[in-house]
Amino acid sequence: MRTPAPALSLAVALATAAAGCVRDGGRGAGAATPPSAPGTPSASLLAGRYAHSATLLASGRVLVAGGAGAGWTLHSSAEVYDPASAAWTATGSLAAARARHATVALADGRVLALLGYPGGLGVGNCEIYDPSTGSWTTAAPLTVPWGTAALCPDLVGFTATRLSAGRVLVAGGFWRYATYAASPSLTLSVADGYFGMGAVTIYDPSTGTWSRSGALLTDRQGHTATLLADGKVLVAGGDVLGPGAVVAYLPNGGFLASAELYDPSTGTWTATGGLATARSGASATRLSDGRVLVAGGASATANPLFPGVWFPTTLASAEVYDPATGTWSAAGSMNAARSGHFATLLASGKAYVLDASAGETYDPAAGTWTASVSPAVPRPGAAAVRLRDGSVLVTGGLTAVPGGTPVPLATAEVLRP
Repeated sequence: MRTPAPALSLAVALATAAAGCVRDGGRGAGAATPPSAPGTPSASLLAGRYAHSATLLASGRVLVAGGAGAGWTLHSSAEVYDPASAAWTATGSLAAARARHATVALADGRVLALLGYPGGLGVGNCEIYDPSTGSWTTAAPLTVPWGTAALCPDLVGFTATRLSAGRVLVAGGFWRYATYAASPSLTLSVADGYFGMGAVTIYDPSTGTWSRSGALLTDRQGHTATLLADGKVLVAGGDVLGPGAVVAYLPNGGFLASAELYDPSTGTWTATGGLATARSGASATRLSDGRVLVAGGASATANPLFPGVWFPTTLASAEVYDPATGTWSAAGSMNAARSGHFATLLASGKAYVLDASAGETYDPAAGTWTASVSPAVPRPGAAAVRLRDGSVLVTGGLTAVPGGTPVPLATAEVLRP
């Protein structure tokens, strides 16, 4: 039986970052960042942007698309970075300007872009970029289970994962909709104007169509989704709150420790061992031995003065999931608490995590964390991607202006952890 997201009260604002983006690092008060080497400046983007996407192409180049400029002016423009020449060139523009969208590199070399924010309302139509022509074409829109508002405005906190067979799994998230439009076939819950979703949809690039799949066992957003070596997908953590939602009299303040596995061959989910600590906005990295490292994220701390009331907190702790046993074990703690950060696996077998201002590596053999290369300047809202040579390209973001409005960055840098 699916567990619906409960109704909530007692407003406490939260923020959840999309995978691949570098937000503000989610650092808690008093968190210290150890000194580390800075990155190497690279050629500047053609436009300053943040909340954009960065996707590694089959050629080894990087596609940067959309995002926002000054005053939350949305970009439809896109550009391509060539690591060989360290140069940027303009490419075809998106049909719809969007920010905080998701992108997935398809098996045939194209890139699927879906959803996002245009001025606070969601873009449900999807587009596909073809590197051979440098152009975008409109794809079938991601529909919602109950049929109304088929273009899916304001679906956030979902995950998009390319399966072994090349299809794309879109799972969970929160749906903001002004009118309650639930059908008898789906349980929805309201949280500050958002509906918690356990819905799962599959995109098939070979047919260009979307289809329904089995729903998550628990409604969630801000979770991780990791493709395992056997082709199944591990979904872990998340929360039932949604952006701008609330912390209430709920277990763990509405944050989730549960985990489940998706089997593409059957289209069904089964429960697996839960995290030791409930968390949302964590990173997930599949290690060389097939285990999965989940690090950081946001959680909740009980209020000693008001029993049952929870306050959000940022985590430094990490855990490792073993698919062979379906259990989690402690993986030490990062040097700094962070949430909504970037993470990738290095050729050395170590995992590298990066927030807006600092990076560090996890050594699975030793079970330890070590400060590593960091951006030369803080970059909240930047996008990061690992290049073929193992370095990490960090693009754009925001820079603080004393007494003024933050300015979108056009600069980029290459980190070599």
